[in-house]
Amino acid sequence: MMNKQTLKQQIRKKYLQIRHTFPNKEQITLTINDYLEKFLEPYQRIALYYPINNEVNIWPVVKKLYQHKDIYLPVTNEVLVFRRLTDINRLVMGKMGILEPTGPKINNINDLEVIVIPTIAISPGGYRLGYGKGYYDKCLDGYCGIKVGVIYSFQMCEIEYKEEHDLKFDIIISEKGYQKIGE
Repeated sequence: MMNKQTLKQQIRKKYLQIRHTFPNKEQITLTINDYLEKFLEPYQRIALYYPINNEVNIWPVVKKLYQHKDIYLPVTNEVLVFRRLTDINRLVMGKMGILEPTGPKINNINDLEVIVIPTIAISPGGYRLGYGKGYYDKCLDGYCGIKVGVIYSFQMCEIEYKEEHDLKFDIIISEKGYQKIGE
């Protein structure tokens, strides 16, 4: 029997490949973004992400919500922090090759009502499989707000790969709608 790390590496590789070759991404992404925008409507302080590696392109939602909500994006150095998006036209290239904001850092992660988190796959129990560095797992340890995974429905994995430190989503949003974990 293989260990959890090897299993996760195999799952990560498989789902990244599928995501890269997935057809009709644009139309499905529009549907996902509609669901995401409706879900986020009642909240004011929201963390989102800048999409890379064929992640669901939520950038149109970021641009729209930025007009009237407090939007934060992740910034990665030794640890993951969230900075306020103060000027959508002034993002800088970060350490991981991802565009990042330069606005003020949020000091208390629990001041964010919702955090939308990029993911490669989600286990049957609602656990995130990320890129393997543990940035979100560490940063959100003790976070009390709503953790949202935004995915294409094929990213729901049939294999449970959970480890003790893995982040568990509260809500999953895909082209099929919302799914509350545990229901």
